[in-house]
Amino acid sequence: MRQLTSYFINTRVYSVLVLAFLVTGLAYHLFYPYDLICLKVNAIHHPTADLIFRNITQLGDGVFVVLLGLALWIFHREEGKVILLGYLLSSIVTSIMKGMIFKKTPRPIEHFWQEVPNLHLVDGIKIHHWDSFPSGHTTSIFLVCSILSWYYRSTYFQWFWFLLAWVTGFSRIYLFQHFLRDVLAGAFIGWVTAAFLLSGKFLKNSSEEAT
Repeated sequence: MRQLTSYFINTRVYSVLVLAFLVTGLAYHLFYPYDLICLKVNAIHHPTADLIFRNITQLGDGVFVVLLGLALWIFHREEGKVILLGYLLSSIVTSIMKGMIFKKTPRPIEHFWQEVPNLHLVDGIKIHHWDSFPSGHTTSIFLVCSILSWYYRSTYFQWFWFLLAWVTGFSRIYLFQHFLRDVLAGAFIGWVTAAFLLSGKFLKNSSEEAT
C-alpha cells in the first residue's frame, strides 16, 4: 500500500486530473442518461474535428502502443518494458470484460441506428457494433500516459500526459465508437494498471530514472 501511494504522490498533478475526470464522468451518469452525451457530441461535428480525432484516436491503437514500447525499450529500457507489460496485462483485462463479462454490449451505432436519423459518421473509420465496454483504445492511452507521467513528472509534463489521454479518450465518443461509461472504465483500468506496475517490481529502478 505504501508503494502504491508513492505512485500517486509522485504523479499527484496527473493523478488528481484523472481522478477529477473519473468523478465528473460518474457524476454525469447520476443525472443524465448514459447515452445522451454521444448524441450531443455527434451533433456538433466539424470537418476539422473529424480530421483531428480520426488521427489522434490511433494513439490508443494496440499497434501504436506496442511500437512505442519497443522504441522506448531501445533508448530507455525501463519505460518500454513497463509499457509492453502494462499493455499485455490491461489487454487481458479488457479482453475478458469485452468477450466474457460484457459480451455483445451494443456500441452507439447499434444502440441508435433505428431511433436517430442522420447520424454523423467520420469517413475512414470502421464503425464497430458490439463489445463496447470498456474502451480498449482509452485503456491503452491512459496506461501509456500514466506510465510516462511517472518517468517525466514535471507539472507541465503531467498536464500534457493527461490532456493527451483525455483527448484520445474523447475521440472514441466523437467517432461514435463508445459511450462515456466505456471511456471512463478504460481510463480507470489503464491508470490503475500503470500504478500497480510502477508501485511494485519496477518502483525502485524507475525512481532512479524519473525526470
